[in-house]
Amino acid sequence: MKNIIKPAVLTALAASLAISSGCSGDTKWSFKSGDFSLTNGNWIFHSYVSTLNAVSKINEEDTEATVNNIDFNTKEIEGKAAKDWIYAEAKKSCLRQLTLDNLAKKYNTKADETEMESNKALYINYFYTGNKELFEKLGVSEDSFVEAYVKPDYTSQAVFKAIYGKGGEKEVGDEELNKYFTDNYVTYYYVSYSLKTTDKNGTSTDIDDDTRNTVETNFDKYANMLNKQNKTTDDVTTQYKTDFGVENAPAASETVVLEDMEDENLKKAVSEAEEKVAKVVDINDTKYLIYKGNINDKIKDIKYSEDVKDGDKDVVSRDSIVSKMKGEEFENFLDEEQSKLDYTRNDACIAKYSVLRNIDIIKKNSKG
Repeated sequence: MKNIIKPAVLTALAASLAISSGCSGDTKWSFKSGDFSLTNGNWIFHSYVSTLNAVSKINEEDTEATVNNIDFNTKEIEGKAAKDWIYAEAKKSCLRQLTLDNLAKKYNTKADETEMESNKALYINYFYTGNKELFEKLGVSEDSFVEAYVKPDYTSQAVFKAIYGKGGEKEVGDEELNKYFTDNYVTYYYVSYSLKTTDKNGTSTDIDDDTRNTVETNFDKYANMLNKQNKTTDDVTTQYKTDFGVENAPAASETVVLEDMEDENLKKAVSEAEEKVAKVVDINDTKYLIYKGNINDKIKDIKYSEDVKDGDKDVVSRDSIVSKMKGEEFENFLDEEQSKLDYTRNDACIAKYSVLRNIDIIKKNSKG
């Protein structure tokens, strides 16, 4: 649909579209497919998010750009006028949600209501409440926010599980999963000590020589405990607490995808570490003891979440491994299903709550 700027023309067009589409002027819904429809607030929310994303993309080339000084009619993003780019992205988000709803029906599954409810308040307090005044001006209710922002992720998880999870249509077999796991994951333990200290004014300085000597002596001791005394990493953690007089040691056991490790220096140290040989290294002004295990030894700890029992230790989530394995394939599947989606757009709603209307409210709100 062409974007019309003149209010009088817009009003006439909205009226004619409502009649021709059989909506009778009903602007309470925006898009629908099959048994599912999205509210006007859902559309407005996605338009709002896409506007923020548009500003962010424009900022990549123009650091002075803000929502208030951008001309969304003329500024281009990826070859489109910014307002048209925002519309396309918001529409894409709406259709993704309808795609997921239809797939959930197909696979006889739904969002985990219990888990969603337990986390809903966090989302609302963090995101909705902080922007409540703006959302109310835009026309996004709390319910619409939950439907647009919170529920799709849980629906996506449910559909993914129905396809690739336990008993799913394309359940991942042990052989395929174990190969992916051993090819891509590493398992390691670490304990650390910062070689910097910060005073009450926030000034950071090197720890004194006596403290550094103590740290080096202790960390050499921990390496010796693992390499020569047949001690465990739990023993090292306990000894660290005693040596440094702390209740909680900065120690952890991790089983992760090596390439996903964000700290490049730590990733390099773990990658190069010899299995079951503790080593002490300095990384980013921090002393580390690193002990890499044999990834094959962790296969026995892989379990589906529903199979985990009280008292189980060192569990590796099979669900998360499958998610890593099949995440890209799943997204491609959703893209394909979305491209085939049979949907109806409520032109009257989209005209009433147009991208430019929403941008105008965002601009006015940002000016106070």
